[in-house]
Amino acid sequence: MKSIVYTSPEEGWGDRLLPTGAKKMHILHVDDDPLFLELTEIYLNRTGDMTVTCCSSAHDALRLLETEQFDAIISDYQMPEMDGIELLFELRSAGYTLPFIIFTGRSRQEVVIDALNKGADFYIQKGGDAGAQFAELENAIRQAVHTCRSGNHLRQSRRRIADIFHHLPDATYAIDCSGMVIAWNRAMELMTGIHAGEIIGSDGHPYAIPPYEEATTALIDAILHPEAEVPPAYRLLDQEQGMIIAETEGMLPDGTIQTLWTKATLLYDENGSIAGAIESVRDITASRNAEKELIAAGEYRRSLIEAHIDPLVTIGPDGEVQDLNAATETVTGIPRERLIGKPFASLFTDPLSAEAAYQKTVRSGAERELRLTLRSPDGSIRPILFYGTVYRSRDGEIRGVFAELHEPVPGSDPIPQSCRCRGGRCGCDAESLHADIILHDLGNSVTATRGYLDLLGLPSDDEIYGKLKQAIMKSDEIIRTLSRHAGHQRGAGERISLDTVIRQEITHFPGTDIRYAGSDAEVLADDLLSEVVWNLLFNSVTYGGSGVTITIGVAEEDDRVIVTITDSGPGIPEGVAVPPPISRKGDGLCIVRDLVSIYGGEVWAASPEREGASISFSLRRAEQPLSPGIGASARNMADGIRPS
Repeated sequence: MKSIVYTSPEEGWGDRLLPTGAKKMHILHVDDDPLFLELTEIYLNRTGDMTVTCCSSAHDALRLLETEQFDAIISDYQMPEMDGIELLFELRSAGYTLPFIIFTGRSRQEVVIDALNKGADFYIQKGGDAGAQFAELENAIRQAVHTCRSGNHLRQSRRRIADIFHHLPDATYAIDCSGMVIAWNRAMELMTGIHAGEIIGSDGHPYAIPPYEEATTALIDAILHPEAEVPPAYRLLDQEQGMIIAETEGMLPDGTIQTLWTKATLLYDENGSIAGAIESVRDITASRNAEKELIAAGEYRRSLIEAHIDPLVTIGPDGEVQDLNAATETVTGIPRERLIGKPFASLFTDPLSAEAAYQKTVRSGAERELRLTLRSPDGSIRPILFYGTVYRSRDGEIRGVFAELHEPVPGSDPIPQSCRCRGGRCGCDAESLHADIILHDLGNSVTATRGYLDLLGLPSDDEIYGKLKQAIMKSDEIIRTLSRHAGHQRGAGERISLDTVIRQEITHFPGTDIRYAGSDAEVLADDLLSEVVWNLLFNSVTYGGSGVTITIGVAEEDDRVIVTITDSGPGIPEGVAVPPPISRKGDGLCIVRDLVSIYGGEVWAASPEREGASISFSLRRAEQPLSPGIGASARNMADGIRPS
């Protein structure tokens, strides 16, 4: 059987898929980031045979599909209320078969496999060179639309599998129900030395030859044939419906023995029927050798771990559990064989905080009394204090983290005394929030800047130049903030000139009618207060539409300063909560909510007397008012750089 091999965008096959004179492709693009919506529309409209309709949420996309015809859908993954995978599931459940392309900055393996199983046609990651990125997107659209129009469903399915697997970080391959290899990604090529073109289309267990030197049953066969036992070469770690995780040993092309962590899962077609199986393979030889080295050197003593009354966990460089004692099994209610290889952060009710504790320990070498919570076997929530220490090899290389989990002393303050945060949040949460802000703003601004830089190859015009300048200014400001605060635990007790912050942020929106009379108020915050003002102004500009007027008011009430930002736009949609629910993260209003909470204030939606949106937030007023001289100087400095 002739194999189907992935063809790179550089080879130009996308330009030949649609014949001359074919009707224009109507593309629906769904993304909650207006910068990416506009940038993608510019690139795709330049092709001449595509027209793009944009919307900012999955719910809007579903409404558009009721009234308009589209040839393909491009969707971000992480969006509020309904993400891209959930949108894809809704469409496939409703019988929509039009091509669906995931276009996102996320590259986690579970996201990619979930997209594949739900029926995505392509998975393309944002970032990097804008020209190459959008060329890949353009070619993916052409291929998917061509395949859909031609009705070649078998080729579409296998091409979809091959292309999505191409992006997986782990060595991964797939077989159909007959045992024929239908996908073999680049990581698998590097691990085995076998090119995809040599093995795709083959059957008879050829995938077992590289590690075992013979065609024999592998873990992937056990998932397809549940009546069969897991091959004896594997040490079973976990087995659930449709998934098996095990550990085994294999041989590299150079003859060295490697320890492999393997995971086999079922592969489904667009109708929900089993179409084959997927196996991901990860070389964990280094971490296993590190354990042996630690044991031999006396750095790791099993008897001491088991004798310890508190839960002890060894976390590898990949963030996964390498070893643990019986006390850890007791506190989690999970047996040892299922904990080994499991992400350490997944043991806790807030995985982000647990991951932050691990990363903080790696950076500092040792951490004490970082507050976490886990769910006990009886279902209750148990507070835990994390004590972490880095352990190293003889040559000083970090091998992982040794963690102790202690219960707080009854009656003690569950938040460590060293914590400087306000509003009931600990330092770990503040650091996680800081990282979230940087990733949210810096990622979007830098990628947008790259896109507009690429567009400078066209005849320049004022609009493109203005957008480029705005993106670069924002990127520079965020990078400076990151440099000043990397690794610093945030507080909320600095005296900040509110007037200086507001006037500086107004300069980031040239050409927008922003009305602000000034203020002499000083508040207790820090320099991330600018993120609060910028996000609220950005929302007003984004959702207020062309010609929006924004008014900023400042009022002082007792020990509080109230800032209200009102715009002339369409107002806050019905059902949108201000502030957003605590469980939501990653958008501008969530950043506003979390920062203002740290500063000891509140956020709420006001009710303006006219049309438009109005959001207020409170801050703690500094004890002494800002002197007139300082206030005037700050205003004059801001006025000097504010565009007319």
